Amino acid sequence: MLPKLAVQPGDDLLAAGNAEDAAKQYSRGVFKAPFDMSYYDKWIEAIEAIEPRDEIQSREMLNTLFSARATKAR
Repeated sequence: MLPKLAVQPGDDLLAAGNAEDAAKQYSRGVFKAPFDMSYYDKWIEAIEAIEPRDEIQSREMLNTLFSARATKAR
């Protein structure tokens, strides 16, 4: 179970349509509890919801998504 204080801000941001900041919030949870796969699921969900502004951000988000999925698979 995820600590409410760590997840609630990300959930609120994602619900408000701010996927980029939600992904940053969830990534903090990943680094605080790297063995809790629930954080990875939330992080990946937020990354997939981001609408890239340009090609550079699109590549950055794709790299971040690949990294999150690869780290979760370990």
